Amino acid sequence: LDYDLVRQVRESMNDMSIMKGVYDASFLGETQHATATHIVTETPSFGAKVEHLRKDIRTFIRENQVDGHTTVIWSASVERPADVDFVSAESLLSAIDNNDECDISPSMLYAVAAALEGCSFVNGGSQNTISPAMSELFEKSYRQDLRLYEQVSTKPAYLLGTDFKAGQTKFKTAAVEYIRSLGLKPRVIAS
Repeated sequence: LDYDLVRQVRESMNDMSIMKGVYDASFLGETQHATATHIVTETPSFGAKVEHLRKDIRTFIRENQVDGHTTVIWSASVERPADVDFVSAESLLSAIDNNDECDISPSMLYAVAAALEGCSFVNGGSQNTISPAMSELFEKSYRQDLRLYEQVSTKPAYLLGTDFKAGQTKFKTAAVEYIRSLGLKPRVIAS
């Protein structure tokens, strides 16, 4: 960012409170575990994490007096892809509610919370957060019939993005998958 722009917003940015993040160590490289310090620790289940995020979204909207549309932006590009493909919103929500032993990533939980609150979600990482199940959850008509959660918003919400640095990261992802398919184990992938 331009230095003058940063200077102009520095004071107001420094006054903002930073919310704790939903964290799962299995989605990060071991070298990043020590830096993950401002995290939610009191919510062990997927459902409790989604509810915590929904509460944070509502608090942010209320405290900042947002009267228009809200967009949640996921920019933690280091998250590995989840080892699960949900084919329907119902199967995704059921896995979250039942705390199934499956590989649900933090970015999926943020996206679900955004959808249930009627907020758009922009995925800035290269992981597989966007899926047919997630797309279905963002459809207003699906959320109108959803009785599983309290106070589900039916405001229009959009699910966008696959990566902020698409070309480079997509190539690395494809290259790593190819290398793994050959039976090799890459140890370092760097730009």
